[in-house]
Amino acid sequence: MIDNDLQGEFLLGERIRRLAADPAIAQMLAAQPVRADAVRRRVSRQYLRDYFDKYEAGISLFDAAGQPVGTDEGDTLTFGQTRELLSRTATATDQTGVYLLKSKNSFSSRRYAAVVPLVAPPVVGIGPPAPAGTIVLTLSLRKLSSYSVLPELLVDQKFFQPGLATDLSYAGFAAGHL
Repeated sequence: MIDNDLQGEFLLGERIRRLAADPAIAQMLAAQPVRADAVRRRVSRQYLRDYFDKYEAGISLFDAAGQPVGTDEGDTLTFGQTRELLSRTATATDQTGVYLLKSKNSFSSRRYAAVVPLVAPPVVGIGPPAPAGTIVLTLSLRKLSSYSVLPELLVDQKFFQPGLATDLSYAGFAAGHL
């Protein structure tokens, strides 16, 4: 099995460049108090749709000082600690800011991490831009994808309804066994 998803890496590289240039996200992350759920919702809806539906996404937010924002009590790693962990467990890809996460288990699913530094636009357009924070995306390939093309191939085309396959899951049935 090939470890890398080259198309996914390329698309993720494009998406994180667009994400880094999104002034609305930078402003939401720089605002006090940070509306972490709104930031996560916008990132997942705007940047992690379509191709990335087959990945489970984790979105970690850090303020300009590198402190975690809007996390559970158990998730208290700073951005510096997260970066150190990535340096030990990840391999850089051809795309800037996109890393393939290594695993000791050869059967584990493909996992990526992407680091997105955000810069807040200058206030009233005067002065240099200031760091707004950082977003770390972690993507893990889902075990079962109901968005697979297989159900669509198995359906007689005269009964096929476009978009129906995304609402269905499927299983194999042979000799009386599921």
